Amino acid sequence: MEPRSYAEMNPPGPGVMPLLMPGARNLMDYLALSAGEYVLVLAEHSVHTEVIGAISAAATFRGADVSVLYVDPWKPGGMGAADPSPIVVAAWEAADVVISCAWWAEVHTGPLFFTELRRLGSRLAAVHQTATLGAFTTGARFPPAVFYEIKSRVLDRVAGSSEIRVTTGYGTDIRFGRMRFDTDNGPLEEPGSWSPFPYGGVNWYPDETSGTVGIEECTVTGVPTDPLTLRLESNRVVDISGGIEARDLEVFSPGGYYMRHAFVGLNPKVRVKGAPQFEREKHAGAFYFGIDSLDAADRVGPGRAHCDCQFDRPTITVDGEPLVDRGRLLVLDHPSVRAAAAKHGDPGLLLSDSPVLW
Repeated sequence: MEPRSYAEMNPPGPGVMPLLMPGARNLMDYLALSAGEYVLVLAEHSVHTEVIGAISAAATFRGADVSVLYVDPWKPGGMGAADPSPIVVAAWEAADVVISCAWWAEVHTGPLFFTELRRLGSRLAAVHQTATLGAFTTGARFPPAVFYEIKSRVLDRVAGSSEIRVTTGYGTDIRFGRMRFDTDNGPLEEPGSWSPFPYGGVNWYPDETSGTVGIEECTVTGVPTDPLTLRLESNRVVDISGGIEARDLEVFSPGGYYMRHAFVGLNPKVRVKGAPQFEREKHAGAFYFGIDSLDAADRVGPGRAHCDCQFDRPTITVDGEPLVDRGRLLVLDHPSVRAAAAKHGDPGLLLSDSPVLW
């Protein structure tokens, strides 16, 4: 698991709290939390109580009013009961800040879908699969200012680009075009804003995607037993081939899929080895994309069949120029990034890909 300490080896207990507090403090800074604000911590029953305690303590120290609400997991793709309890929706609406330690209410439910967040008005930190001891003692500790500098440099690289190409050693070779990028950077200060935590990466919405994908892991199948391949044309999945997992992917969205969004991770201290998918996606140089049901191909509502596909060590070019080389985000060597990191210690250690080097 690449533990930073005994936290990942032993059953958690109150003694782990000092290791979690730096990450929890960064989370409060990321949310621009102010005294007197109402904070809702939304958590599944199985989230480590020590992580919930660290988050609550950090928010309380900032003078916020904190409430914790435990919920059952939402089913992927909105299968079964599509919407959460009205209690959850009402609590979300009443909060100034929501810290969601439940998996993807913003993708798998209607009233809390991410296009509804601005109407709801709360600032959201999506702590999906990362409300763990491992994530809070590694990627969450990364200095926010350094992350913002990394993201600024990557946004400079992709702004106005016409093509992003992603290749992997597992047979993926896809090209994205006609892209719209999320250009947000810095703390979540605006009502209705949201972002993953630990700090994630750069997200884009392509109108043109073509090529072949060798699935390494996705939310529907996990790691495939047999080779699983997608072929895309004109931003749609036109062929799915493989073993039993190919059938599972077809059943998940019988009407087919389109390419909803894609994402490159920017945080070098997020773990890769032994970490779950939605932690690894944020690692500097990792890549993932989300395909979704053709029934909602306008990107304005829940697709009900959202499937994220993860690629740990891709090579990525922007208009033919390298951005990521076999999982290494080249922007980490930019002078301005190294200068930002030097304010927090040895940049060679802080910007290394290892979560145990600081």
